Amino acid sequence: MKKIMALMLLMIASTVMANDTIRLIVPFTAGGPVDRIARLIQKDMQTAGRKVVVEHKPGGNGEIALNHMLQLGRTESAYMLVGSALGFAIKPHLNNSSIDAVVDIGRTPLMITVPRGGRISSWQQFLSNNNNDPITFGSAGQTSLSFLTSEIIKAQTQKNLINVPYPGGPKILIDLLTARLDLGISNLSDVTSFIETQQLTPLAVTSERRLPNYPTVPTLTELGIKDGIVNSHMILLGLATNPQAEIAVLQSTLTAVLNNPISAAPYVNEGLTVSTGTKVPAPGWWQREIQRFRDQIARNKITINE
Repeated sequence: MKKIMALMLLMIASTVMANDTIRLIVPFTAGGPVDRIARLIQKDMQTAGRKVVVEHKPGGNGEIALNHMLQLGRTESAYMLVGSALGFAIKPHLNNSSIDAVVDIGRTPLMITVPRGGRISSWQQFLSNNNNDPITFGSAGQTSLSFLTSEIIKAQTQKNLINVPYPGGPKILIDLLTARLDLGISNLSDVTSFIETQQLTPLAVTSERRLPNYPTVPTLTELGIKDGIVNSHMILLGLATNPQAEIAVLQSTLTAVLNNPISAAPYVNEGLTVSTGTKVPAPGWWQREIQRFRDQIARNKITINE
């Protein structure tokens, strides 16, 4: 039986290898967490014998990348790596029925930090801050998870949080580290090294439970923030028109990579929590994830202008 399965997989792989290059589309600028995961996928798929080209199509809450994928799908295989379904939840027409989640890569929480020497040094000080004195934080726009998290915190603490928009994460970190921003709400992987060097102080994390590497850092839920669980969920989206054999190779290859502690280590080092078992999302998962964000926005009466 094992020999038969191996032969079938080889036949599928041979068929897929004959197809054109896979286009892996990232709806963000280069250098961010989604781009770094895309590069890992590219490397692992190329090791498995499949050529992958990473393309960056930022802007439009993911709409530019989505339209590019749909256009490419007329002539060649294309997939889109997203860090969350938030952009799709905000713009309902992005919920295109011709796409679905193909591979569940993993998830990472956000870490709320403050710069060393900044005017906010603890959660208690954050809560006691006079609302006539705004607290600034940086985000990549109103469809970023940092903005969503800030609005949830603002709705439930009534603190005067002011969003300062940036084109990307690296510039936010520069101003956060130099205390030009009061607060940071960032992907865990972006701030880990600065926490270790004590340039940033962690106040809270948006995960379901405390992280093993940060046992003294409370979750937002522990601090009394409802809807405080906000994960950047890395999902590979695919077109319904993509060859099923190719999708099967993507799923089987990345499942094998992510279930092996050695090959999964680079993903874990990016702060990802990699779920065990198959990385094929459950039917309807993508639509449920979109609805989850819509419910969070509605419950906290968040207004998004983009």
